Amino acid sequence: MAGGRIVRLEKEPTWENIADSINEDTAGRNAELVAFIEMLQCIDGPYTVMLDAPWCEGKTFFVKSAQCIMNALNGSQLSEVDVHDSRIKKVIEALSEHDRPTFLALYFNAWDNDDAEDPISALFAALASQLGQDYLTKQPELEKWLLKVVDAAVGAISPLKSCATGIHNALSGKDLIEAYRQRAKLREAIASMAENGSLEVADRLVIFIDELDRCRPDFAVRLLEQVKSLFQSENIITVFSADSVQLSKAMAGVYGGGYASQRFLERFFDYRVTLPPCDAFRVVTGREFKTSAMSRFDELEIELLKSRELTPRDVMRLLPKFDGARRYAKRCLGRDNYFYDLCLADMVATCAFLPVLIFIQRENSELFRSITLGTDFDSLYEEGRKYPAFVDAVRESIGALRRNSPGNPSGPTEEEIERYVHDLCLVIFSPDASGEKVKSTRQKLGIYENSFPAEVYKALSFPIAQDDDA
Repeated sequence: MAGGRIVRLEKEPTWENIADSINEDTAGRNAELVAFIEMLQCIDGPYTVMLDAPWCEGKTFFVKSAQCIMNALNGSQLSEVDVHDSRIKKVIEALSEHDRPTFLALYFNAWDNDDAEDPISALFAALASQLGQDYLTKQPELEKWLLKVVDAAVGAISPLKSCATGIHNALSGKDLIEAYRQRAKLREAIASMAENGSLEVADRLVIFIDELDRCRPDFAVRLLEQVKSLFQSENIITVFSADSVQLSKAMAGVYGGGYASQRFLERFFDYRVTLPPCDAFRVVTGREFKTSAMSRFDELEIELLKSRELTPRDVMRLLPKFDGARRYAKRCLGRDNYFYDLCLADMVATCAFLPVLIFIQRENSELFRSITLGTDFDSLYEEGRKYPAFVDAVRESIGALRRNSPGNPSGPTEEEIERYVHDLCLVIFSPDASGEKVKSTRQKLGIYENSFPAEVYKALSFPIAQDDDA
């Protein structure tokens, strides 16, 4: 959210975003990117690699980055990417040693195509479409070879036969495959595609098949089986990018829960590469976490984020809520308040309660409702006590009360901290806000005005003020 507008923070894997990410090493994965491409350069096909990582860990961005860099390294003008772009200089230099094989790298998003009747037809349509891009066909000799590649594939798998006189004619909206019959003939056509094309285009063809774990289980299994059976040319390397755990569950959905799906999955690839976790906050924001003037709030936010294994997509969903809560807390604590020195309840409510409530809402809707509906005044403490910043905020507020009550010990006990959180929850969330119990508790805590609006604390909806920072 910026300037009162809600915007999507997720960056698409366009070349500009990829180049900027490599330049700043935003995900901290440049070393992995170089190592991954170097590994592919050492492989003799036919070979299949599984790039394994959980959902939302940036697999698509990684494989699209690899595709761009591999095509940029090819000397046949296969890419829209400028190999001399200064933003990718370090990666290019690390991969520019002599006697390395060249690649034509193509990309297939299986999830975008899992509504197709036949997986292999969708795959060929996507690959042929990429072969028809302007930057791949701007040289007449190269275009001739690429047309032969597509004609060979289309001729073997489609009733269109020899009428594929050009990319656009071959892909005129008709199905490339009406019936999948001649497996041996199709395998021969694929081998011809790789071998003939590589003579003029590249040493090897690399096909990235992404998002397989998100597909319909039957589509995913059929695509795995067809690719394993058909892509047997020595010039073809296939890379499946997926969450192997989710993919094995999809296979279990096809073959039955008692099936050894994880072991069965391994028969479809020769080598597994596990993509290490990235710094999700840096990937999303492009920076390290820095504390602001709202240090109490920031300290707890950092503790909450670091206590969990969050993906970039998780952080993208959390940040707008945190940013709204931080702005609200800044406005709340910055106002003139005669009683502020006497009672730090507002600080606890905004800088301790709100960050924890954001995570409770995300992870346990039932618990969030029981707290905010006023049926549970103790669970917020049980969750908050895990974080030193939460406990320190409560301790500071109790200390402020005691400065006005001589004779009390200086350091509050754990029971006193728990009681304070219980009492403040009672004031904020009790359905009977005007009842005697709430009134007496407010007096006990030194709260002399109603500063806990329901929409903020019960719905985590933060009003936008005109003076909010963009």
